Amino acid sequence: MSVENIIKKIEADAEGECKVLRDRASRQIKQIQEQAKNQAKKEEESVLKHANEQAEKNMNKAIVSANLECRIKSLKVKQGVISACFEKAYNETLKLPQSDYLELMELKLLKFVETGDEKVTFGDLHREKFNSDFLNQINKKLVSMGKKGGLCISNASRHLKSGFILIKGKQETNASLEQLIKMLRHKLLIQINNVLFGE
Repeated sequence: MSVENIIKKIEADAEGECKVLRDRASRQIKQIQEQAKNQAKKEEESVLKHANEQAEKNMNKAIVSANLECRIKSLKVKQGVISACFEKAYNETLKLPQSDYLELMELKLLKFVETGDEKVTFGDLHREKFNSDFLNQINKKLVSMGKKGGLCISNASRHLKSGFILIKGKQETNASLEQLIKMLRHKLLIQINNVLFGE
């Protein structure tokens, strides 16, 4: 075999080997590209899924937050309405005619007096009408209820606009109109919500 033929054979073999290597490399490149594409698709799906989950969580948080804020504002409005109602009730009670006010104080005294020998300090409203005649009337009713009839006016000074404070030793019972309205509000709050707001 001549040198030329040997060189041609070597070139042909080399060319064949190169073609095999190129084909193999081309297949590997396609395989790597396919794998990269699949991996990128998986990562994209994962990122999208995570982003969607995060967006849903954020949306749910925003909805919960908005609902909570709405409830808080609604509650403030309701409390404002209820407070206004009780403020009006308090002011209307202060405007009662003297006879009605004294009757109310009598009812509350008979309710709050426990033994009948307490001392009482009256508020400024109609203070001059809470005299010995008024107390004698109360004491007679206390006796008829089986209690002592020794209720008397205390010399103790209290800053009190309306109602009274009962004093028995070191114990005091606040029956001012402000306190009575607070107690009434606490007692009737659920019913008032039902009437005003249908809850």
